[in-house]
Amino acid sequence: MGATEVRKAIGPDSGSRNPIEKSSFFESRAANFAHFRAFIPSEMETSEWNRSGVVDADGDVEYYRECMEATRFWIQRVLLPIVAAVGMAGNSLSMIILTRKEMRSSIHWYLTGLAASDLLYLVFVFSLSFRHYPWNMPLSYWHYYPVGLWLSDSSSNTSVWLTVSFTVERYLAMKNPLKGKVWFTESRAKRVIALVYILCFLSVLSTPFEWRVQESHLVRDDRDESQISLVLSSLGANPGYRKGFYWFTVTVFIMVPLALLLVLNILLIYHVHRTFRQRTLLMAHTASQEIRENRVTVMLIAVSVLFLLCQSPTALVLIYSSFDQPVPNSRGDYILRICGNVFNLLMAMNAAINFLFYCALCDRYRRALISICRGTVSGFRDSSRCQDHRRNVGSPGLSPPLQNPFLGISINGDLNSELGHVTEAHQLTQIRLSDLRPAT
Repeated sequence: MGATEVRKAIGPDSGSRNPIEKSSFFESRAANFAHFRAFIPSEMETSEWNRSGVVDADGDVEYYRECMEATRFWIQRVLLPIVAAVGMAGNSLSMIILTRKEMRSSIHWYLTGLAASDLLYLVFVFSLSFRHYPWNMPLSYWHYYPVGLWLSDSSSNTSVWLTVSFTVERYLAMKNPLKGKVWFTESRAKRVIALVYILCFLSVLSTPFEWRVQESHLVRDDRDESQISLVLSSLGANPGYRKGFYWFTVTVFIMVPLALLLVLNILLIYHVHRTFRQRTLLMAHTASQEIRENRVTVMLIAVSVLFLLCQSPTALVLIYSSFDQPVPNSRGDYILRICGNVFNLLMAMNAAINFLFYCALCDRYRRALISICRGTVSGFRDSSRCQDHRRNVGSPGLSPPLQNPFLGISINGDLNSELGHVTEAHQLTQIRLSDLRPAT
């Protein structure tokens, strides 16, 4: 009996690798901040490691493993698709609203760029989560996987620096309101956004080259099984590259932006509070333009604070794991994976719910959203009426409506019921026309 070939895609977290490859995979994920943003240690899970070789003295490893599996199921397969769907819809609406003519400003261009990067992040993170489903993913998926990591990393890094960019602009504009109108124009905002996108995508361009797809063949029970796995390439396993890339990402995408956001938001909150108190003391009311500017500032502060709250746990886990790497399949390893799944969800929520702040704190955004929703509902109703009208016209028992050219009487359907009225109208018309003819 000939061997039957069975292809099994096991991905980057499955077994049949030597301990060096397993350790390299785990360490490289810890050494790449962008990868942590995509799936912090949940992407490093190696479910088929030799569990019998590593057991905690406490004897409760199995309990934490079950907790990790439950967390992975509820977050990666239940909650993440919901958050991603809501975020994709919300960010798409934000891009439509913020690019309307009456909404255009430098700050709104930054928010548009942020919505686009968040949308890309949710799309690619959701595609990477397919590996958690009980599907036999094709070979093409594992070839796409490193590219998906790069794109999700780049999108998340872009969101980081766009948030820093509009926070810096807002602070400088409030400190120098007259010069701010000259400095911070729409064209300059577009150039900054384009530069941030280019630099962030190029900064982690090496990510796809850290991995390679490996296919191995095993004969089991007269079947030739083909196992597909994603393993580290020579670049990804290079200690010097891992160390250099780690400190680059930690510095550029964690320490510097989070420190800037923390300091600038404290200064913004202080400035808004002080300005409000001064204007309350000097005058009984504040100009509507100033009120609107303060609301925009408060909205940007809310977006930045949400970013800090959702990203800080990921940064802390990354820094912690760089100093204390738990033994694979130990209690500490499973706890780290549980935290990773939870913090991944926080990052996805951060990318998904910014539009709620826009609705709550920006009147123009809210009015534009209501206008779009009303237009959509009206268009749907008009389309339904047209379809109903065409359906009635096309029915065999009905004739198309007729219009009397003289009296404006519309006659629909059964002409016999209206024959008397039509005849009378025709006679009256003939009489009126005869009155207009010259006597003979």
